[in-house]
Amino acid sequence: MPEDRDNSPLRTNKEKFLERVYFNSGQTVFKEGMRGRRAYLIEAGTVIIWTAKQNKQVELERLGAHCLFGELALILDDAPRSANATVLGDTTLVVIKDYEFKNKLTSSDPFVRGLVRILAYNLRTTTRHVFSMAEAR
Repeated sequence: MPEDRDNSPLRTNKEKFLERVYFNSGQTVFKEGMRGRRAYLIEAGTVIIWTAKQNKQVELERLGAHCLFGELALILDDAPRSANATVLGDTTLVVIKDYEFKNKLTSSDPFVRGLVRILAYNLRTTTRHVFSMAEAR
């Protein structure tokens, strides 16, 4: 199911280049296993990144203003989301769409493209370690 059909923001504000979405407390931004097509920058509010293990909600991270999440969706084509994202309190997010990111990356210097690939690899590795530690709790 496409991500933009699953999340249910209270309202949306589309500007020329940036789209903002507004969520009420408790709303889901995305669910584990969904195909990721967007990353989000928190403009205001709090987002909890979590996973379910043995019928328990395991909080992996609590993010606030100016934090980015869902960024692997920009780099990993068709990779499913590895966790859930739920807002805590009213929250404003800036949407970063995969095709916009890829257009900018394609037109960038080859060194920058290579650096982004390395950073993505490191982030994937770190994410796997975080999930392993969360499962051990």
